[in-house]
Amino acid sequence: MTVQPSELFKFLVILYLAFSLSNPRRNIADLKQLIFPYVPVLGLGLLLILLEPDLGTVIVLSLTILGILFLAGVRLKHLVTAGLPLAATGTFFVMVLGYKKARIMNYIAAVLNPLDGSYQVRQAALTLGHGGLFGTGLGDGRQKLFFLPYPHTDFIFASTGEELGLLGLLVVLTLFFIILMRGLKIAAAQSDRFGYLLAAGMTWLLFVNIAINIGVVTVLLPVTGLALPFMSYGGSSLVVCSACIGVLLNLSRRQHA
Repeated sequence: MTVQPSELFKFLVILYLAFSLSNPRRNIADLKQLIFPYVPVLGLGLLLILLEPDLGTVIVLSLTILGILFLAGVRLKHLVTAGLPLAATGTFFVMVLGYKKARIMNYIAAVLNPLDGSYQVRQAALTLGHGGLFGTGLGDGRQKLFFLPYPHTDFIFASTGEELGLLGLLVVLTLFFIILMRGLKIAAAQSDRFGYLLAAGMTWLLFVNIAINIGVVTVLLPVTGLALPFMSYGGSSLVVCSACIGVLLNLSRRQHA
């Protein structure tokens, strides 16, 4: 199994932010106290991941960081101040990295005309459509054999839709919804700020990964190469997602102790 440090970094970022932002001596209304402790640490981590290059993980991390800061009560104008440089840096790397730029252009072409999109986008749409309402049956999907790229990782949601149909996908979405709602309920029930930020951060990370992966498969977002939590084949992603659930369960048990 290949270990991806960027996946572990997602988990550590949430722990770091939850612990740091729960410090009563930190004044989150002061922009200086937000810049100096976080920009060097988080900025260096994001830069290293960009150099891999892995823009999809950087997007997830950026949204996760901004989400936790928002939940911690950071002013919106400070979030915008932090978000604009991130967006500018991401845009720069998209223009520099040829294959990322090609993905954006293919996505725009697919939105205007599905037949003009990239091979991945077209096959994902065809795979979802082939499943219909009830699907072809578990294990009987044909698109994953010769046509759909990465049916066990990036596009497993499309492969699931082909075999289990729209009804099967609704079941999957319902299960994801239950997990996310339970995470939010656990966060809201915490009696201390650290527990609240930790639970909310873990839940938010899962939501961002789920939303982006499904958005890519349904042609709502450009291809990013992100795994679908608990479903995609990938050891590092599965370990981190399981760790998020483990933290939530521990916080829930502590809540009832």
